Amino acid sequence: MGKLIGVLLLNLTLFCCFVDAQSQIPITYFGLHHQSTTNWPPLQVGDVRLFGTATGWAQIEPNCGGNYSWTRLDAFIAQAHANGVTDILYSPSMTPTCYSSNPIAACNVAPGACYAPSDADSGNEHYQAFLIALIAHVGPGVIKVYEGWNEPQNSNFWKDNVAHLKIMQTTLYNVVQAHDPGALVGMPAGYLVGSNSCCIIQNLVSNGFGAISDINTFHGYYCNPEGIVGNISAIHSAYAAGGLDSRPLWKTEGGWGTTTGCTDSTNYPADVARQYLLQWGLGVSRFYWYAYDNTVWGTLGSGQTLNGAGIAYRVVSNWMVGASGGQCSSASNIWTCDFTRTSPSGYQAKAVWYTAGTISFTVPAGFTTERDLSQKTVAVSGGQSIQIDGFPVLLESAQSSTQSPQPPTGLAATVH
Repeated sequence: MGKLIGVLLLNLTLFCCFVDAQSQIPITYFGLHHQSTTNWPPLQVGDVRLFGTATGWAQIEPNCGGNYSWTRLDAFIAQAHANGVTDILYSPSMTPTCYSSNPIAACNVAPGACYAPSDADSGNEHYQAFLIALIAHVGPGVIKVYEGWNEPQNSNFWKDNVAHLKIMQTTLYNVVQAHDPGALVGMPAGYLVGSNSCCIIQNLVSNGFGAISDINTFHGYYCNPEGIVGNISAIHSAYAAGGLDSRPLWKTEGGWGTTTGCTDSTNYPADVARQYLLQWGLGVSRFYWYAYDNTVWGTLGSGQTLNGAGIAYRVVSNWMVGASGGQCSSASNIWTCDFTRTSPSGYQAKAVWYTAGTISFTVPAGFTTERDLSQKTVAVSGGQSIQIDGFPVLLESAQSSTQSPQPPTGLAATVH
């Protein structure tokens, strides 16, 4: 993916060197968390992450002793497959209380769940047995990616030390290599906020986690989507310090956060669109939105009904999937991202928005259609002045003015 190069010249910021201008944006860029085993979202979804779904180790083996309850995990996998999604990322976090080295500790999910098992220093056999049983149950190749421990710097999920975290990651990596060798293993995904954006990654990289993983990961939530830019630059640098920046970078959980932390719900549709538009050009090749049907975190809809943010997710995925390019730039608070398609021939598109209110924007030559996040379409022409704000619009060239861009069918999902 290369290193992020930011050029600041005459108040112009360019982001380059991550995007292959000829490579199509895959449907797997649009990942999702869905927390119900019914009512599959009416969205095009490339992949799903199973976390926050009561399908982790602590929920599957709550009574220990190899007594597994696979019912809920099976239901999620069956639901995804029934809706054409076979790319599943699974997080086994967290530890059953009865195995925990600190079973009375306050943790998310269950007491003691944020500590390693009591046998971590003597073979880690409980965790190993669970992972082997998991793969035997679902079958090799069903789970495409196994992710390391969820948010290890968040005390709700991990209060133990780095040495034990590495034991857990090593066990995961070795079991997957031995029993599901076609699958990949992700780094433990740190939750990044402000000044700690790279610190957890630096810690993991310096402690050798790169050798026991295949994919670089992170989590992040933003009310101001443009704040992503500096964070992702720091993330790339942290992975590059360990010689790992050529590997895929996935944001395996993120969104705007909670309704109490990001209170202006009128901007939620704009937040969804801007996050997806920006991160592709910054070298993030998968982004799993959290969460479709969670009523507090990043809600996109309920049942089969999309809210405005859910409609924006669907619209921006139509804009992006199957297109090439995606490089973004900004000048005087005006942001643009450029796309092309091979069909129709000569297709060009430019997503544009303004982060400081409302401003007039001159349509560049060759663009004839303007589309917004509510799916409204109007005719425009080069040289025309239009009003733009924080809600991105897509300008399209004449070759594409007859219909909205649609993602291609029959694309094979590959790891980026």
